[in-house]
Amino acid sequence: MIWRNTDNVGSAELGKGSPLLNRILYWMRHPRERTSINRDAPISIHWLEILEGVFLFALFLSCTIPYTVLAGSVIISPAEIFAGLFILWRWTAGRTEWARLDRGVKRLIWGFRVFAVWSGLLWLSSGDWVDRRGMFVDWAFAALLVDCLLRSPWNDWKRIASLYVWAALPTSVWGVMQHAMGIGLAPKDFAGWSSNASSILIKGFFGFPNDLAVYIYWPLLVCIGLTWAYHSWRRIVYALLTLLYGLVLYWTISRTTLLAVVFVAVLTALVVLIRRRRIFLVAVIAGAAVTALAIAWIFLTIPLDRINLTLSGRFDAWSQSLQLIFSDKYLLPLGYNLIGSGNNPSIWWLPHNIYLLSWLEFGWPGVLLLVGLVGYLLYSGWKRYGELRSHFPVAVLWGGIAGLFFVGGMADLYFHEPYVIINFICVLGLWAAQLRWIDASPSSGNTEVPSSENGSIPGKANPPSVEPSR
Repeated sequence: MIWRNTDNVGSAELGKGSPLLNRILYWMRHPRERTSINRDAPISIHWLEILEGVFLFALFLSCTIPYTVLAGSVIISPAEIFAGLFILWRWTAGRTEWARLDRGVKRLIWGFRVFAVWSGLLWLSSGDWVDRRGMFVDWAFAALLVDCLLRSPWNDWKRIASLYVWAALPTSVWGVMQHAMGIGLAPKDFAGWSSNASSILIKGFFGFPNDLAVYIYWPLLVCIGLTWAYHSWRRIVYALLTLLYGLVLYWTISRTTLLAVVFVAVLTALVVLIRRRRIFLVAVIAGAAVTALAIAWIFLTIPLDRINLTLSGRFDAWSQSLQLIFSDKYLLPLGYNLIGSGNNPSIWWLPHNIYLLSWLEFGWPGVLLLVGLVGYLLYSGWKRYGELRSHFPVAVLWGGIAGLFFVGGMADLYFHEPYVIINFICVLGLWAAQLRWIDASPSSGNTEVPSSENGSIPGKANPPSVEPSR
């Protein structure tokens, strides 16, 4: 919520705008009441919440920058810098409302805090503090950031989603320009990387196509939800943005992420078409069984070397990861960067699997915490299945979370860079705002209107709605 009436807030707290600005702000706040607007209504701007939006947009925009800043021997990501600034801002602005969070959200916050403490203990026990600093700082920021996002006064999911989607526009436009100029085209196609890919200099936004795909995956799904949520010219604008982000994602030729998008489309279609939750579960189990049989048929009919080549050597990365995990008697290895390529030991490999990555970085406690996070996110949508069917944007984002952990994250580089981790935390903030939206909708049985929809002050009783005179 950005705009509020001065009847609810003292004049000492808010500043007054000009009559023209008041009229514009009123139209933005009450788009359906433009014919009944009181032109003399004193609409004021809550400058603290405008700054909140500025900090949020800067945070979202920093997640589009894969480049780093070198401070001595420490490499810092812009996403880490702006995440820290947003956390400091939220602490300074204050007025967070812990009492308004439901029990499940509080558990989510405490889960991230436990994860940050555990990663800190591993960091202190590690021999290489510089290399290990990244994961500790990133997940420490994640624990603090998810707390601040979930208690931000910006409760309107549409505004949060709009900021998030528009923050992705510069990256996408510049990526399209580079693609048109032939800059940064990755030496790969849908069959995999070319044989001489390691000797080709790649640069630009498509230089690391899988990383770009991991990022653009979320703005694409959020933009699809906004296309459904808005009407008139806004729907056209977000439909065009959806096409743009979809085109950029296709040009990355990131097969795993594209497959995850297909999975999201199928899962969302099932949610919309199937009325009963149990029938939906049966359909999902049947689809998983068919997929498992298809994968088994591929392994039985195609040589493993051919499959490994198509998967860009992921079998080697997975097998070396498992060997390293089980080489420790406590199953607590420290660091995925010990995995080397079989052909060239100087090339470092990542596990290309979020569960193996968590195990290698944080041991079996990290895997348990990750599985707990996945379980909570999926259950939070599952118990609201009836509302998902009538709230398409929430269903799309729920499908995106499932697609990340069951398809994309099974064979791609998720949670390996600061901007990827912090970007996912921003998505969690949007997800929580959407859950508050559907919980407050009439279909959920809750008659309370969210504060961002009626102009009331968060934490205070909502004033009775009055139909304006016409």
